[in-house]
Amino acid sequence: MLNPTAEYLAPYFMKFKITKNYAKEVRGRKLIGYTFSFKPESKTQKDVGYNKRLEETTHLYSIMTNTYLNTEQKFRAVDRYRGLKLGTTKKYYESAHPQTVFLDPESVHRAKRGYPPIDQICMAYQAIKLQTWKQLFLHTKIC
Repeated sequence: MLNPTAEYLAPYFMKFKITKNYAKEVRGRKLIGYTFSFKPESKTQKDVGYNKRLEETTHLYSIMTNTYLNTEQKFRAVDRYRGLKLGTTKKYYESAHPQTVFLDPESVHRAKRGYPPIDQICMAYQAIKLQTWKQLFLHTKIC
């Protein structure tokens, strides 16, 4: 129910979050209100004279860095901000980037990357270090 509100306000407030407040004395969980929280703007930020491109970039950055929205909500927030039909941004992103997963570390489609063993990393580092020392030695010998 509050998801559309969070999606509408996410571009305008950095790290916008809605939390539910419950009564403590009442048996059960009685909802008594909501708390809206966000990161305040810096005191030195200009209020006027913004370029439209800069303003749009700031609003989209606010959506993408909001950790309280999941991936679906971020897509819908971008659609709501731009005045598009819901699902347009997601559809475009999936067609333009078929091998990537949009900011979703829990996705089952994201490939697990294995890291090479530490001995392989050390050998590669030593090979690079040895090669740079050889180049340095040959360069100083010629000069």
